[in-house]
Amino acid sequence: MNNTIKNKYFFWAIIFFGMLGIYMPIIVRIFQKSNNILILEETVFNIVTYSISILITSIYTIIIHSSDGSESFKSKLFDHIGFIIGSIVFVLVINYIITLESKFCSYWLPIFLSCIGCLISWRMWFIANKDENFGTGSLGN
Repeated sequence: MNNTIKNKYFFWAIIFFGMLGIYMPIIVRIFQKSNNILILEETVFNIVTYSISILITSIYTIIIHSSDGSESFKSKLFDHIGFIIGSIVFVLVINYIITLESKFCSYWLPIFLSCIGCLISWRMWFIANKDENFGTGSLGN
């Protein structure tokens, strides 16, 4: 039962409502009957910022859950700071790739990289919440 609630929470809160900022601009353009329904740069940056927000909050959840001052805590702290710095570098790389003139590099590569970043952030969310008791407190019994 616990995993079912966690999976439903993940789908509704993280994927459906969390991704509103990604697909709402596309829906608005469809209703406006705009010729430019999907702007590459906007979609890529929306996916990247969505992914980074989930990734960083997941990292902080891991850090908070392991904050006992032990050596393993210090190790996790420095390991996950690397993820945060890597996220910043990831955004800079995406920015640079979009400015390239090559059709492959400025179109498919940023979309591919942003989707990979999204999958990584979703995986990190599950790692950060593996010990959470979903279905207790405000969510249930």
